[in-house]
Amino acid sequence: MRIVALSLALFLLSFSVLQAAQPQIERIKPEGLYDHPAYIHLITVEGNWKTLYVAGQISVDKNFNCVGPGDWRIQYMQVMENLKLALAAGGATFSDITYMRRFVTDMGAYFAMLKDKDNPVPDYLQGKPPPSTLIEVSALAGECYLMEFDAIAAVPAE
Repeated sequence: MRIVALSLALFLLSFSVLQAAQPQIERIKPEGLYDHPAYIHLITVEGNWKTLYVAGQISVDKNFNCVGPGDWRIQYMQVMENLKLALAAGGATFSDITYMRRFVTDMGAYFAMLKDKDNPVPDYLQGKPPPSTLIEVSALAGECYLMEFDAIAAVPAE
């Protein structure tokens, strides 16, 4: 009986240690603030995690050639694909993003691209938008670039 009890206690202890090792990301919709479909106001992260700081991603291929000059949809998808690759290198996915910042050269064109029902962009964030900031700028690193996104993510520590 002692062996069974000891085995059960060790199992429960090891299970709780494994649970504690996983970062718990909680998306919070504060009462009294608008529930925006493109971002959430607050995320908390608790547990044993590592934090990833992803540099601003622009619309370039692996040879640093501009992808989709003048095309908001193509550039958006390339930026998100580049962000996806950078996150993956750190062991993260879009659902691990805890904060995202977006720089665009034309707010109106950016929103028009996002709202285009005839040619929708993929939902890379899978309905789980992080807190974010959207900033219109006069220019980015080169004339070709229409947008640049950076991010912070949290994943389990190894």
